[in-house]
Amino acid sequence: MRKLSIGLVVLMTLTLAACQNNTDSAQVAPSDQPTANIAATSSPSATPESTATKSPTPSPMATETKPIITAGPTPDAPTWLLDDFLFYSPPPSCHLPCWQNLIAGTSTGDDVQEVFDDVFQFHGARDFTPDDSSKNSLLRFDSVYGISQQWHLNDEPKEYFHIWIWMDDGTNRLRTLLFEWVLSRENSNNPVPLSHLFQELGTPRYILVRVAGTERLAEGLLGIAMIYENGIVYTTGGHITILTENGRAVAEMCLPNLNQDDSISGASLLILEPIADLKNLNEVQSKFLQQTIEDSALLEELFSISSTEFVDKVVAGENICWHSIPLWNQ
Repeated sequence: MRKLSIGLVVLMTLTLAACQNNTDSAQVAPSDQPTANIAATSSPSATPESTATKSPTPSPMATETKPIITAGPTPDAPTWLLDDFLFYSPPPSCHLPCWQNLIAGTSTGDDVQEVFDDVFQFHGARDFTPDDSSKNSLLRFDSVYGISQQWHLNDEPKEYFHIWIWMDDGTNRLRTLLFEWVLSRENSNNPVPLSHLFQELGTPRYILVRVAGTERLAEGLLGIAMIYENGIVYTTGGHITILTENGRAVAEMCLPNLNQDDSISGASLLILEPIADLKNLNEVQSKFLQQTIEDSALLEELFSISSTEFVDKVVAGENICWHSIPLWNQ
């Protein structure tokens, strides 16, 4: 199977990272028959050091350096944030990857402040344009620093919605937006319905998947990332059934719910500058995408289904399952 020479989006391992302590790496089966590799989740490259959390889907950028603390009362998360936020009431002439008048590579710190003050109703309760002394305490890489805002939604089960804003210190330009969320199955909200994403944006340029093993032979972990040329990257993951066919382990991926057996559902959405080719990323895109996972693969290579067919099945709401190629030695 052809391997991807550049890294699968580090964000696709949201659920996988939470279960890393239960995953086992496996060797490729030495066989003439094609096989799929699996491996444990590795730390994101965009941070110098990663720390473990107990969150069902830990922040892909979490480190010992903490983002700035909210200075005033945090407004409640708007209801639309948990209900298809990506396509909520777009301003005139603002089409994705422009979001609420924010554009990666173009918008300034003042633009970011205006969105949080007006759209999220902060009205100056928090400064999203920190001064130079405050920037020293922020999570950063190279000349880029990050500010985050999290809405804590529930304690048991733990639910939250998190926004990261990554700014270039030298140019005062927005480099990327990162949204991530964790919701229980009982929560009927869906921040980004996959079918609506496909209906609005079409078939992604790349759909990348990985399967990791767990201590239970009948269960594995699925990570899947949808990457668009306009810079939008949607990732999710969850448990996946492992079956035996002809003495070989294969993964069964089913629609409509890719992680329907999980009590907690997590996903993330990244808005970068446009991505023409995964082999020609700018420095910020590389920080978020360069995490090389050699055992990830294109959807068609691992599950023998084209991206177009997968998208069509999701949009149609079909109930269907696909089996992967053999995963590891028995």
